[in-house]
Amino acid sequence: MPNRSLVSYNALISACSRDPDYASLGFSLMTQMEFECMRPNGSTFTSLIQSGLLLEDRLMGSLLHTQVKKFEFLDDICVQTSLLGMYSDCGDLVSATKMFSYIGDKDAVAWNSIILGNLKNDKIRERLYLFNAMVRSGVTPTQFTYSMVLNGCSRMGDHSFGKLVHARVIISNVVSDLPLDNSLLDMYCSCSDTKTAVNVFSRIENRDLVSWNSMIAGYMDNGDGERAMGLFVQLRKMSIPELDDYTFAAIISATCDFPAYCYGEPLHALVIKAGIDRRVFVMVILNLLRRFSSRSQRRMLFFGPR
Repeated sequence: MPNRSLVSYNALISACSRDPDYASLGFSLMTQMEFECMRPNGSTFTSLIQSGLLLEDRLMGSLLHTQVKKFEFLDDICVQTSLLGMYSDCGDLVSATKMFSYIGDKDAVAWNSIILGNLKNDKIRERLYLFNAMVRSGVTPTQFTYSMVLNGCSRMGDHSFGKLVHARVIISNVVSDLPLDNSLLDMYCSCSDTKTAVNVFSRIENRDLVSWNSMIAGYMDNGDGERAMGLFVQLRKMSIPELDDYTFAAIISATCDFPAYCYGEPLHALVIKAGIDRRVFVMVILNLLRRFSSRSQRRMLFFGPR
């Protein structure tokens, strides 16, 4: 291209920022721009910050922050939220908090980024506090906001707050998506409210493997292995392509504590057939065989057939 412009450079840098294999090329293009005496703008830096994230280069992110200040784009809201997102994704909560405080007109993207930063640093209570502050500020939470907060409730076992969040989801007429539905399901399962969890599960139209795993684990964690097994049988009839480690770990654990322990060995065969790493399950399966099988069966599992 003989007559390259800032628009053409930005278009190419933006394309590079969406592909990990080409992310580093964006920085070379920035150098070429400077060589051609072109001044970058906010769009340039927004894309380069995304490239730094793809490369997981924390140092490059800090250097970009310095460049943003140099070219006086720190008041650009898109650049601000990109820097905030970068620091949050890198787990640098101190820098993320400083950037968040600097932003004047905070939108949902900014709030979600700082809440995510607290999530990555296991600051669960702070995340719930930020959610309340977001609501008080008049910013409408998104599906992603609700999902993050509900995940925090699950980890804390805070059923009361989780129900309040669910009520707000309903009142605000947020269009629920699959990640939000799965977060609600996991929250109720984690808080031993399997009755409500079943209601949530039944309303999910396009269930994915996460939905099924959460409900199976919910039954198992609450001592209802028989229903967990029944759900697993249903799952096997679905068109979901592959079961994963979590599915097998939950259902094998479930067979330890209810009369249908005879399912244990067939499940072990399914684990091997699926090519799942047996080390993930060895303690679960050994526990099953310890309780219900002979010594020779336990030895065969551990050492293999002779």
